[in-house]
Parts: sequence; structure tokens; C-alpha cells
Amino acid sequence: MFDWDWRQMLQDLIVYAGTNPWQFVYYVLLCLSPFFAISAYLSWQLAKQIEAKEKDKKRNRDVKPTLQRQDVKRRTDEDVPNSIEVAEFHKTEHSDSFFG
Repeated sequence: MFDWDWRQMLQDLIVYAGTNPWQFVYYVLLCLSPFFAISAYLSWQLAKQIEAKEKDKKRNRDVKPTLQRQDVKRRTDEDVPNSIEVAEFHKTEHSDSFFG
């Protein structure tokens, strides 16, 4: 029923392209233009995403040292025990020991 001769169809296409080259190029571009448009749109979206990621990375790189300095200040204020806490810690530690 659907007995296509691919070799004959290809030969007919080549003959058509040889006899009507401008019309053949027009049809090829007409068929491929939606794919070109989709490709252009997707590459534009990808470029926007890459720029946003680079901008975010640059922003994080600029902000990170500031946050690290603030974190060091915060740690030094919170983590340094005062002398009373140190004395109480040593007192309880030695009172619970076997030899103390």
C-alpha cells in the first residue's frame, strides 16, 4: 500500500533542486525558520541565565569577606568565656574526677 521508493524520491529532490535552486533554498529556509527562531530564543534565555549567575557570584564574592569579618567579630564576642565561667568549669570538672 505505502510502497515508497526512497532512492527515486531522493533523485527527484536532487533534480528539483538543480532545476529550481532559488525556490528549493526558499522552501528549505521556510521549513527551518521555526527551528532557527526557537534556537535564538533559547540561546537568549541561556545568556540571561549565565549573566544572572555571574552577577550573583560576583555579588556573593564581594559580600562574603564582609560577612566573614562580621562572623569573626560575633564569634569572638560569644565564644570567649569570662573568667567566672572558666573557674566554675574547672571547679566542677575537678570535683567530679576520681583523684580530685
